[in-house]
Amino acid sequence: NLAGDDSTLIVDRVIPFMQAANAQGKPFFAVVWFHAPHEPVVLDPTYADLYANQSDWKQKYFSSITAMDAQIARLRQTLGAMDAAENTMLWFCSDNGPEGQEPDRWPGSAGPLRGRKKSVYEGGVRTPALLEWPALRSGPAVVDAPCTVLDYLPTVANACQVALPEALAHRPLDGIDLMPALRSGAFAARTPIIISFKDQSTVIDNQLKLVTTDAGKTFALYDLSADIAEKTDLASRYPDDVTRLTALLKHWQISCQRSASGADYS
Repeated sequence: NLAGDDSTLIVDRVIPFMQAANAQGKPFFAVVWFHAPHEPVVLDPTYADLYANQSDWKQKYFSSITAMDAQIARLRQTLGAMDAAENTMLWFCSDNGPEGQEPDRWPGSAGPLRGRKKSVYEGGVRTPALLEWPALRSGPAVVDAPCTVLDYLPTVANACQVALPEALAHRPLDGIDLMPALRSGAFAARTPIIISFKDQSTVIDNQLKLVTTDAGKTFALYDLSADIAEKTDLASRYPDDVTRLTALLKHWQISCQRSASGADYS
């Protein structure tokens, strides 16, 4: 079936895979990439009446999100029916940043955050993320520190008690193991998160964030714990931190060049 809501079509293919593995008593791993509400956004008539008082564009946008929500619920219900929900790690995070540079045209919002998609400011890189895993924790907990999808690999490997392949032992690994934080709800200092897009780069070192938008000609420094909107540049006040984080960025860029040329994999 290739007609209809794309969230439904995607889950139509995930569920049989999970059920077949579960019936055989095998662990399973599935990555589910929903398209909604990315462009092009298509109206789902099932939920159109919920947003009848909205503009045509918002009807499409909101109905596609509601359709995706329904399929996430269907996925969770299936895990429950399989008696697999208790010990399944179910991760969820969104795409980065609201689409478009015209907020009146695009319904997505970054709220108080600066920037939108294609920006390394928080509005372009910060996303909500959830983990449901009843076997690990019976109640809610918040990890109040930056994490990244790059952390999935070492975290899932640890949770499954699977050693990373020997071939990875001498290769750069950008993520860290989040299991200690997931178990306790606390979070120790982590290695910085580095993101680059065209001439923009950022180094997020817990609460400190270094930003360049001109390929490293100038740098700004923000304290995310006190300035989530990134309005106050502290670079002149904390030059040592700018120097330290700039050095980390340059080292990471060299590492990326080594990886791109194959040097890290030979």
